[in-house]
Order: sequence, then C-alpha cells, then structure tokens
Amino acid sequence: MKTVERVSFLVILVLFSVAAKCQSVFKAGSGSTYIEFHVGPNGNVTYLQTGTSGVVINGNEGYVICVNTGAAYYDLGGYGDSGNWQAAVVSQPHGPNTFPLSITRTTADGVYTLTQTYAWGNSKTGAKISMVVQSDNGNQYDLVRYAEFSQPNGWAAQSSITAYAWVNGAIGLLMAPSSVNRVRSGLGQAGISPGPCTGGVGVPSPYQGQADTMLGWTLDGRKTNTATLVYSPLR
Repeated sequence: MKTVERVSFLVILVLFSVAAKCQSVFKAGSGSTYIEFHVGPNGNVTYLQTGTSGVVINGNEGYVICVNTGAAYYDLGGYGDSGNWQAAVVSQPHGPNTFPLSITRTTADGVYTLTQTYAWGNSKTGAKISMVVQSDNGNQYDLVRYAEFSQPNGWAAQSSITAYAWVNGAIGLLMAPSSVNRVRSGLGQAGISPGPCTGGVGVPSPYQGQADTMLGWTLDGRKTNTATLVYSPLR
C-alpha cells in the first residue's frame, strides 16, 4: 500500500512539475487540422503538436538578444538561460489558456525590454509570436528565435528567410517570418552549440540529424523594434 501511495505521489509531483512549466495551452481544430501549443511562464513555446506533423517542439525553444558589444541575453527553454533577466511579467486579462497573452521580460541591467505576444497564425494552423524589443542605448543587436526540432534522425534545411525540418517525408516544422525585412535563417546541430551568440555549430543545408532551426533579425538599438514569426506544420 505504501508503494502505491509513493508512486501516486510521484505521479502527482511530475504532473505538477509539468504544469508549473506551462503558462497556457492553446488548442484548435481536429484530425489533420489539429494544433496545440504551450507557452511557458518566461515566454518559451514549450510544446507544439499538429495533426499532420505530430510533436515538433518539445521543450527546447526560445529567444536570444546578441549585442555587438558582446553582451548576451537568452532563454532557450530546456537548454537553460543566461541568468541576467528580471522576472517575467504576464498580461492575460481573461485568464490562463486565453488570448490576448503577452509576456514581458527586462534584462537585469535594464537595457532591453522584450515583450512577446502570442496568437493563432495562418487561420489557426500555426502559432504566431510577435516580439517587441525596446532599448535606447544605441548599440546594434541581433534578435534570434530558436527551436529544436523534436524528431530525431530527420532533415533540416533553410531558404534565405525560412528554416524548416522534417522526418519520414511528412512530419515537419516550418519557421517563417511574417515580414522579410532584415531577417535571415540559420541551422545548428542540436544540443552542442558553444553559445547562442557565437553562431552555434553551423551545418550545411540540407542537414541530416537532429537540428536547431533559427531566424534572426539585425536591429537598431536606438528605437523600438518588432519581429514576428509563425511556427506551422511543414506541408
């Protein structure tokens, strides 16, 4: 009996731990049009599943600010963060699992404020993220969005402005910007990047193996900048 109670306690503890890492869950559609994505308390997309592609993001997703002075601020979900952020501030007037949802983080030195807003993209077939960075220090910086494709032994490739990954010819993730202004794409070898602001371990396109997909924007530090992308199934 004590063993059963101990197991039950551990199951509850695990479920609580998973729930604690998720700010909101969004679901739409059914069958081939089904989509589900989770947003964590710090603004990471912690999970993405679609009816046609299955689970394509599972824990390792996030954002990076790389300043031309060498400063770096990042949160890559399961791969950790830079430790130089203030606590996140959540704005969700209708409660968990509802839109509108915005999550704001300011760097510990107060120089950069990143506000991420979440919505459905592509007529509820994708997850849309709008990132607004406020800073007036004058230093140019790169804003990067990162996602690890969760399926092993797949393929990854890029065009000039999109990054995508797939396996078995059908299951895939497309990472695309809503605007092509100052955006570029990139690929990295999953899990062994020497640092999110060093360019990672670059791989050729196409690349076979578990990979990171990335989009980056080079931005002016003297004003407010907005960058928007959509995660959607690769069709």
